[in-house]
Amino acid sequence: MADEVKLIPTNLIDNPGRDARVGVDENENQDLLLSIRENGILQAILVRPRGERFELIAGNRRLQIARKLGIGEMPAVVRNASDYETAIFRFEENLKRANINCVEEAKYISESITQLGISAAEFAVKINRTEEWVNDRLAIGHMPDYLQGYLIRKDISLGVA
Repeated sequence: MADEVKLIPTNLIDNPGRDARVGVDENENQDLLLSIRENGILQAILVRPRGERFELIAGNRRLQIARKLGIGEMPAVVRNASDYETAIFRFEENLKRANINCVEEAKYISESITQLGISAAEFAVKINRTEEWVNDRLAIGHMPDYLQGYLIRKDISLGVA
């Protein structure tokens, strides 16, 4: 069955947990808020059905801003996705953001691998990356907080760390 696009009441959409984004740029959120206020929601969010409700897969900022603006329903692609597929979709959605930093990436990769119960090598195949790339990101998660802070602030490069 193909994906359906529906208008779904925002109060029926549940957020599954933590967003991958650690440091939220308030200017970006303000820009998105102004855009949605002026133009409406231009891109549907991605959800999966959960009984009479829906679980958010991708589009957390759009959903939060829609709620903040009092928008009662929003367009959503409804996909019957397994837990495994959902974890991969969430990772891909967050990885493709231009402004995700390597510490956020490392934490999200670690959580995804744990949630899926797979190896770094298996995860690398699923996201079309090398095992070395995934292991390099996982190593960041084991670095001390002060070093992770340097990476977030771009005081040092990933290669130096």
